[in-house]
Amino acid sequence: MNNAYLHYELQHFLSTTPTDLILLHHRPPISDGLFCVAFYLLAPLPAITTAIDFIPKSKWFSGALRYMISYTGGSLDISTLEADPILFSASHTLYVSHNPFYNHNQNHNSRNASLQKYLPLDLLANCPYCRDGEAEVVVRGRWLGAKRGGLHGVSTGDLFPDPYVDCNGHVFEGVYKNFPPFSHYSSGNSTHPLVLEKSLDKLIFDAISALHNFSYLVNDRLHVLAYDPYFYHCLPRHQLCHLQMYEPKDGLWGFESSPGNYTGVVGEVQHRLYDFSVSLTITYDRGQEIDFTIDYYPLPLCFVTSKPKQLPQYLAVIRPFRGWVWAGVGVMLGVGGVTLWMLEGVAATHKPMTLQKALFVTFASLLTQSRQWPQYGIVRIYLSFWLVFCLVATVSYFGNLTAFLTVPAFTSTIDSLQELVRSDFSWGVNDYGAADYQLLLSSKEPLYQEIFRGISFCPSLLDCIQRTLDERYAFISFKTYVRDAIATHFTDRNGDTQVYMAKESFFPAGVGIGMQKGSPFRHVFDKELRKLLEGGFPIKWVTDLIQEHALEGRRMAAANDGGSVSEGNGQLTFTLYHLQGVFMVTGTGLLLSAFVFGLELILYKMI
Repeated sequence: MNNAYLHYELQHFLSTTPTDLILLHHRPPISDGLFCVAFYLLAPLPAITTAIDFIPKSKWFSGALRYMISYTGGSLDISTLEADPILFSASHTLYVSHNPFYNHNQNHNSRNASLQKYLPLDLLANCPYCRDGEAEVVVRGRWLGAKRGGLHGVSTGDLFPDPYVDCNGHVFEGVYKNFPPFSHYSSGNSTHPLVLEKSLDKLIFDAISALHNFSYLVNDRLHVLAYDPYFYHCLPRHQLCHLQMYEPKDGLWGFESSPGNYTGVVGEVQHRLYDFSVSLTITYDRGQEIDFTIDYYPLPLCFVTSKPKQLPQYLAVIRPFRGWVWAGVGVMLGVGGVTLWMLEGVAATHKPMTLQKALFVTFASLLTQSRQWPQYGIVRIYLSFWLVFCLVATVSYFGNLTAFLTVPAFTSTIDSLQELVRSDFSWGVNDYGAADYQLLLSSKEPLYQEIFRGISFCPSLLDCIQRTLDERYAFISFKTYVRDAIATHFTDRNGDTQVYMAKESFFPAGVGIGMQKGSPFRHVFDKELRKLLEGGFPIKWVTDLIQEHALEGRRMAAANDGGSVSEGNGQLTFTLYHLQGVFMVTGTGLLLSAFVFGLELILYKMI
């Protein structure tokens, strides 16, 4: 790793776009993937205040852990720093200040006499959770800088300690909405803390709280996880970091109501009303106003419609071939019979085959009925090619027949936005002001614009899905969100869903934790989320949650029907329902043959 230094005049720096210079050439052998950047600010206090507010929100070394060391050239009073909200809330920032109360002549021992030539500098910093969990400015250490070269330093400890080792009972506040299987709570609102239930976010909180000292409310009690048994039993409860989640006041996820201003969850984090939120869809526009962790689960959009109607099962015997294939087989039968009749007429020396018999021979061979074949060479050569055709046709038919007998066939489905626009369906989204609405509202893509012009709103997730059953309506939402709702509320006792999910998905976004711009604990979450992703836990947890909800949905459906859930072995058995087409064809054939045979007997007696 090479050290690189950039020197700017401060006012020029504040109006300059980030440089394209590559400062990091290679990663050291032992690294957690993070890199640090230090900003040295030498300016009057008002300019430093502006810079400290600007740097965490800027694109300068975005993703890096940014430290700031500021020096005004004079003394700074602790009360001055605590009175300024920007300076008081700054993280990873060190204020270098002259100590006006240092008395060189307070003692005359040899040590103090030797230090009289030094100019003392106090190192002040904001400790976010020192005073009963609240912020205060503390003295991190002292430098004794020589007047003429050299430096003598005395430090009382780490200048940038981990602020999350001891939070002194500080309460972090987050904003949250029900979004199963990602987030779920049983009670609470915008004024009373939410009681978290089992969901992906709760499982992530469990994993992170096992490594960091925080607790959260679950099942009306304090939920505590600790990485060390000694910590769990010996650390006072007031030293934990506490987490409380609330609903957004307007009930929305958040869309851009005006340039740079968001509503809902995103807006309340943007305007620093809450520390962070979870399960937020990561978009470029949102990323301009708040910070995001890495995404921990993919969340594309899709749409659901009513389930296509099942085609009559008795037609399964003709579905292995398309209509034009059956027409081709009929033409081949006619042409094959006529050709056989013509060749027989040319080759036969006496009593050539009639046309009716030639057609019957070709038809019987297609049905794998044995016949006595003509003895003429040219006819046998022709029939050998005909039998190859019959073999291919019958093997193709019977090979597909089993699948069409067991797998139900449906009417055509709508699987893409292009097909949806061309159909007679209407469409809509939840009235939550979420990323799906923001996408359709702001997109310049003609297809999305056309979708937005025809959009309608429905009040809740279940109402939206129910509407797809009641009318020709397509509900657009997040794929995993809809999958979970279908598994829970729209699945029968046998596990069959009541609605159809389109095969195409779009807007390939992901969910992450959103937090205030320049938030100091973004890297803490990133580090732990990477560990979970490397282990494949988020995907497994979501899969398990949906399976649990599906089983619960089947049990509820069975209870409503007065039955029980069938756990079968997964093997399908042919029943009369599956074979009704075969029996109908067989019965029709037997009746037709009996009629023809009876007619033949009657005509024979009359003759």
